[in-house]
Amino acid sequence: MATRPHSATRTRKSQGKGAYAPRIQRLHREAPGQLPQPNATLDCGWGRLLFGQTFDEPAALAAALLEEDLERRDIAAYVRDPHVVLATAPQALFLDPSHTYRLDLSTYRASARRPRGFVVRWLASEADADAVNRIYLARAMVPVRPDLLLEALPSVQSEFPGAVVVFAGAHELPYERYVERCRPLLDEHRAAVRFTGLLTEPEELAAFYAACDVLVLPSQSECFGLVQPEAMLCGTPVVATDIPGARVPVRETGMGVLAHAGDAADLARAIRDVLRDPSRFRRPRAAIAERFSLEATLDAYERLLAEAAGWG
Repeated sequence: MATRPHSATRTRKSQGKGAYAPRIQRLHREAPGQLPQPNATLDCGWGRLLFGQTFDEPAALAAALLEEDLERRDIAAYVRDPHVVLATAPQALFLDPSHTYRLDLSTYRASARRPRGFVVRWLASEADADAVNRIYLARAMVPVRPDLLLEALPSVQSEFPGAVVVFAGAHELPYERYVERCRPLLDEHRAAVRFTGLLTEPEELAAFYAACDVLVLPSQSECFGLVQPEAMLCGTPVVATDIPGARVPVRETGMGVLAHAGDAADLARAIRDVLRDPSRFRRPRAAIAERFSLEATLDAYERLLAEAAGWG
């Protein structure tokens, strides 16, 4: 089994640039001077993307955001005056702090000059994590919590005594304090937990996926989860939480099982289902590659964006 190698895929972000740059240039040539339709929105499955520059009034954009459906997340981009939009419904709307204030916490060092009224520092304890979760809950956001996979492990081992959890990717991140927060669980299951460290080469990552019996993605919140089709391409079934975005690869391919978010018992149930007969969930590599190919994905996004902009 394995959890999401959330750092291993970051080094390959630029590989697709050659595929979409010519598309953007072509769109500019084919639609010179065209303006998007008023109040343009795009349903992305996990929620709607609202193009803020197409809304004439801040109140209209705020009203559209307040129409967000249950268990979905609507996001407004290209907003001219976000503070004005926020002011129309300050208790219901949330401004991404990165719009005005962003720190690279992996390299951040506090200044000798201390600001008044607040302190910026890393999470240092479980109490800090609980405090952050209270803020998330107050804003109706999904809380961060200890890793469910470790909590599910005893139930999995009751049927598969030799089951081992392998974490791929950087795990000692100073801004997450993951190891410290999960130390009791890690100590309890020390004999059945392995860490690979950061996998930077595509060949290493492919070998890791292929060596796993099942890839487990126990996210509380997820947009898509690129690691799922990557694992599927290597013949490895997936267990993911049944939330918007994360559920898509499993539903589209049938190459895995979904579990309830935040439920360690149900996560263990899903893992056991796969481990009993992994071959039942495997699909031809060509079918997975065709379904999630970069070209097909870009074509689909191009059609959706053109439709949302009124260019279809």
